Amino acid sequence: QQIEQYFRMITAPDQKAFYNALQQNHLPPQRIVYGDVYGNIAYFNAGRIPIRSEFFTWNHPMSGNTSETEWQGFHTQDEMPQMINPQSEWIQDCDASSDRLTDGRVLTSPLHPAYVSRYYPQPESPRSYRARNLLSTNARLTLPEAISYSQDTYTIHSERWIRALNVATAQDPNFSHTQALAVLNQWDGRADIESTGIALYTEWRTRCEAKGR
Repeated sequence: QQIEQYFRMITAPDQKAFYNALQQNHLPPQRIVYGDVYGNIAYFNAGRIPIRSEFFTWNHPMSGNTSETEWQGFHTQDEMPQMINPQSEWIQDCDASSDRLTDGRVLTSPLHPAYVSRYYPQPESPRSYRARNLLSTNARLTLPEAISYSQDTYTIHSERWIRALNVATAQDPNFSHTQALAVLNQWDGRADIESTGIALYTEWRTRCEAKGR
């Protein structure tokens, strides 16, 4: 019945119908960001999640010769972590942990089993950091602005790396790549096709990482 559920999800006329489709619970575990023409937005942990004992750490190998590790049915959609119409009026999910999906609200609480959703803070991806920064500083978006956000080319944290490079070169009497440094200092941090700065920055970062820096 997975095809039926997908069909009901993509043809749902409103949020209630979409949620009813999720309640069929025939899909594998997944994260879903929802939006509709009425202005509703939502985030759902969805899919078939087995009910398991909370006395085990489920991201490690488990013993299969005891009834204590057996599944005890499946969680319903109502039991899954979710967020509907947060006060911030925006949601982003660039592989973000649940505390970074929006401003001022955490998706889950310790009342939810840890194996359902990782509610502990995780290292944040550059895409998630950039998305939160853009969305939290603009209360209303036009369609062109939203498209520009999705195609944003700014290189996250590049300014920190270049600042560190300037500190290092100031302490190195043998530094001779002054022209390259000047290009990086004038670079706007964007990975655009015509940019010389992004080519220099990428090569430098690649060499640093190859040396374990």
